[in-house]
Amino acid sequence: MVDLAAIDGISEPEFALSDGPIEVGATDFAGVLPTAGGAPFCQAKVPFTATSTTPEICTTASAPDLDFFGITGVKAGTCEYTLTIEGAASGAGLSADFSVEIVEP
Repeated sequence: MVDLAAIDGISEPEFALSDGPIEVGATDFAGVLPTAGGAPFCQAKVPFTATSTTPEICTTASAPDLDFFGITGVKAGTCEYTLTIEGAASGAGLSADFSVEIVEP
């Protein structure tokens, strides 16, 4: 088990239902895969939040107890979101920004 303070990054999320863009009105889910020493690892119950920085394009829902988050397309465009792990990076916490395209069905 990796100590929370040893987490030094977050890998690019891989979505479960689509291998590309998310459609308007659809929701897709991804797990949070943190890194330690630059290497991704799988560990349950890493406390995180997912926040949309483009709520007009997409919304997010975090389920940290289940180790995943969801993104729902609101309208076509680039959905930008931030994943945050409090207490990571030697206690300072860390955030990483990602994006996914939202397209019309």
